[in-house]
Amino acid sequence: MPRVGAGLYPVKPSLEITLGMTFIVKYFNHGKNKQDLWLGVHVPQDLAPRQMISRPRKNAHPDTPADKRAYLFYLPGKNAYVWADRKCLFPLEEEPYADFMVPGAEDGVLYQKLHDLMREGKDLEFWVAMAKKERSQKGIQNKEPGLVIPSDTDMENEMAFDTDDASIASFDQKTSKPRASSKASNGFLQPALPTPAPVDPEESVDVYVGHGGDHKVFHLTRGAISKSSILCQIVQGSPPYVMHPILFHMETRAFGLVHAFICSETEELGLEEVGEEDAAGQDDILGDVLVLGKTYVLRGFDSAEHDDQSLNSSIFDLGKTYLIASSLGLGSMQTAIIRRLQVTWNTACGIGQILAILETIDAVANAIYTANPGYRRGDLSKDEPFLNWTVGFLSDLFMVFVTKYTERFTGFMQKYLEIQAAVLAQRAHNCSSDALRLLHLEILFMMGPERVVENGDKQDEAMA
Repeated sequence: MPRVGAGLYPVKPSLEITLGMTFIVKYFNHGKNKQDLWLGVHVPQDLAPRQMISRPRKNAHPDTPADKRAYLFYLPGKNAYVWADRKCLFPLEEEPYADFMVPGAEDGVLYQKLHDLMREGKDLEFWVAMAKKERSQKGIQNKEPGLVIPSDTDMENEMAFDTDDASIASFDQKTSKPRASSKASNGFLQPALPTPAPVDPEESVDVYVGHGGDHKVFHLTRGAISKSSILCQIVQGSPPYVMHPILFHMETRAFGLVHAFICSETEELGLEEVGEEDAAGQDDILGDVLVLGKTYVLRGFDSAEHDDQSLNSSIFDLGKTYLIASSLGLGSMQTAIIRRLQVTWNTACGIGQILAILETIDAVANAIYTANPGYRRGDLSKDEPFLNWTVGFLSDLFMVFVTKYTERFTGFMQKYLEIQAAVLAQRAHNCSSDALRLLHLEILFMMGPERVVENGDKQDEAMA
């Protein structure tokens, strides 16, 4: 039975978790008596029921080191609050978590609606108003799933509340006493929040990247930043800016690619469509995992100006850029990079590039597993697009790698045993589906079309 949260990567250790941030949260569901997943919002501690804040988790104190600290989360639609530490927090992706997209998934529709709300970038006041209204309508004990959307009036009332304990006391249906006593009992309730102004998607945000001799301030709108699940959560200050360890150690050239992508109206990353994608299957290419055929070309690419070395360098750069996009929660950019790698392969690559692609796959896989120490080395995830593409590509090119780079390829496969198992299973499926087609494409790739025609003529003569 798959573990809860399989395929999800915990938040980066360097991420500063602040009030209002939203995550996928893994927690113990007492109603089901097992681990469970839901979407959560980090909220002030005095928002939760009294029993949770009068006896908080020992590691919930603000002085606890960030990597060990527990944070309070409101679970919208569940009328529940949980403590969770970093290893139980996972960034939101552009699409809802796959387990909730399966037809008939428990609370799947509710999860998808809530996911859409969170992706809209609702501010903390919205979630606080929702929490209050949900408790008011359902009571403290009722955990029946269902979204309770705050009205404009609820929001206006929330923004008009004073930030003292009297405004919080209205939640507690059992008593009208102010919360000063509970504040004294645990000694570290978080202060009530100031009320931010409504977010303008056209507002400019200064993003500080690099350090020393290689540093630059990029200017992005909040609308552009919203494409990154990480950047949109670490905007701070007025006027707004972003400063973060991830960006501090990043090259300005590398972030320039991110800047160009999220400011672009298209997500094709330098591709030019030259055919109909529906007809892509007519171009049978070994390793064409995405079945793009020759539908796209690289904009401005001239094969006469690119030798093996420059092509290999561009492949390595795509791998590095993919990891940058991953670190910033840019799922759409990750997808675009894989498409560009596929088009690069389909239109410009051959024997001279297969080792560069294998080295790139190894570097990306190693970085993914290193960043997620709780992840078994080689584990595959339906939510990690690059590794899934890898399985399809290596299964198609299996015999080519075995023939040309036996030692390097077997070393890679032994390093990632789960990837090896998936590649072998996919290879077996490919062979059983259409072994002759696969054999023809392999010969065509390794020998060239002229040799294939020549061998075919000899076979015809022998049969005659």
